[in-house]
Amino acid sequence: MATLWRTPTDTTKILVPYSLTSAFFVVHVFEEYLTYFQDVVTQMSGRAVSQENFLVVAEFFIPVFLFICAALILKRWRVDDYILVMFFFAMVVAELAHFVFPFLIDGTFHYESGMYTAAIPLIPATYSLRVMVREIGTRRGVVAAD
Repeated sequence: MATLWRTPTDTTKILVPYSLTSAFFVVHVFEEYLTYFQDVVTQMSGRAVSQENFLVVAEFFIPVFLFICAALILKRWRVDDYILVMFFFAMVVAELAHFVFPFLIDGTFHYESGMYTAAIPLIPATYSLRVMVREIGTRRGVVAAD
């Protein structure tokens, strides 16, 4: 219900913000790599996460997934509607969570891995969500008027 599945839109309108969000996310993951984000994940989860495992997921699988999503957007397959909403929402929630991590670890606010660049992907992701919500409202209004 909260995705674009019921109300398909022209997702090519957000191809540029999607590309920016993806690029900024890769920059953000690079900061996480440089500042040992896997140690933060290990502290919070209690399960050991190696840098190798972090890199395989964050620097290989996620960029491949983002590239496939861009291809789906260009092909205008219906699954891209769901993936886009999921991606943008996940970006907003996951990146904001970086500012909660210090409190979860030791109860005080301090720098934790990834905080410097966590807000960068938020800007195009939030913009894209707003465009999508506006597009849904416009399309549903047109459908209701018919």
